[in-house]
Amino acid sequence: MRCHSQVATSPRNRLYAATCAVHQVLWPVFRKNRKLLGLLCHCCLGDPAGDAPGRLPRGGRICYPIHHSKGWGCSGETMERKCLDFLLITMMLGSPHALQAASPIVVSSVNFNDSTTGTWTQSGSATLAYGDDGQGGQALSITRAADYEGIQSPTGLLQAGVEYTFSMRAKLAAGGPASTGVRFVVKPNYNWVANTTINDTSWTTISGIYTLPAGVDPAATQIYIGSTDQTGPYTILIDDILITRPAAVVTISSVNFNDSTTGTWTQSGSPTLAYADDGPGGQALSITRAADYEGIQSPTGLLQAGVEYTFSMRAKLAAGGPASTGVRFVVKPNYNWVANTTINDTGWTTISGIYTLPAGVDPATAQIYIGSTDQTGPYTILIDDILITAPDTGPSMVTISQLRAYPEPAIIWAAPTVVVVLFIGSLFIGYRRRRTKADNIL
Repeated sequence: MRCHSQVATSPRNRLYAATCAVHQVLWPVFRKNRKLLGLLCHCCLGDPAGDAPGRLPRGGRICYPIHHSKGWGCSGETMERKCLDFLLITMMLGSPHALQAASPIVVSSVNFNDSTTGTWTQSGSATLAYGDDGQGGQALSITRAADYEGIQSPTGLLQAGVEYTFSMRAKLAAGGPASTGVRFVVKPNYNWVANTTINDTSWTTISGIYTLPAGVDPAATQIYIGSTDQTGPYTILIDDILITRPAAVVTISSVNFNDSTTGTWTQSGSPTLAYADDGPGGQALSITRAADYEGIQSPTGLLQAGVEYTFSMRAKLAAGGPASTGVRFVVKPNYNWVANTTINDTGWTTISGIYTLPAGVDPATAQIYIGSTDQTGPYTILIDDILITAPDTGPSMVTISQLRAYPEPAIIWAAPTVVVVLFIGSLFIGYRRRRTKADNIL
């Protein structure tokens, strides 16, 4: 097999050439299935010397890389339809270019369908049993006489600085009080989370968010199901306990000014920029500004469509100016405000919010700047620790049509998948040939 001698003249053609090089390595192994070897080169990436990229050359017949005096030629039989469908499905590539919304990470989940409380254990002297949850599974029945009686999580389930989401379903058993309060309680500070009134007529979803307070030892934390005392013992039913945390994130942009630069960010407007002590031993950026847009701005093209970003920074007013003002992130070209927050001159304020590019906005034109509210004259704000993050999804889904637009390094990611696809495809065609031969004999 020979690949075209003039394909390496553009990024797409260099990718084509690299793919052909992979084919040449695999040729001794797959030479009996030459159609498969040509499929990726011609059907998926296209023939740079003739047929349009991504189309089956010559009405659906299979081309494989054989070069003759008239250029690239088609050979072989019409493609087995099922094999073609299989080979053109979405490929799994570990691409850094495609961020998708990431699912939360499950920290603890208990549904009681196995008649156990999972990793959770009894709290106090409650009477525990299992009953029908109405959906074909089981719920936990808790007959309790004190607010802490029920079940509790293992210790050390939570980490500092993480925002958790707690949820469960609950209802009262018939024959008891008509309503009561049920909640998660987090020791050792006994913080209530999502205190909710439930009744005996239907299931109520209880959901809330929680972050460990500063100074709490995560190893000592524990969560239990709390309930409001009534005139005597009563029974509650709980089901589907779920505690999640956000997926891991990747840093899109981070500037802390400790090196007396604004990093990849640049000046916006005509402010006076300087650096000042930030208190914890580093530096902050001092911005003396006369207009709301004056400060610093990010590079363009930092954001992608369909991704939920988290923006954060710290800010405060310099002494001797206004007592308070509004500070925010602003995203061009739509000038969307993100996390508009009032700051003062007495302490640092954390400014944080989430943002997704609106539909129709070209990501290449998106740019973020620090906006502030106009006062009667110029004044100075201090900002520090700008951080923009996005969910870390790990390997992402990239279709074959997207692959054609990738520069040549993409072949590094694609090659392992190609090997697997070719191998499975060869097994399929081998099976079809054996079946056809057997049918002919019969």
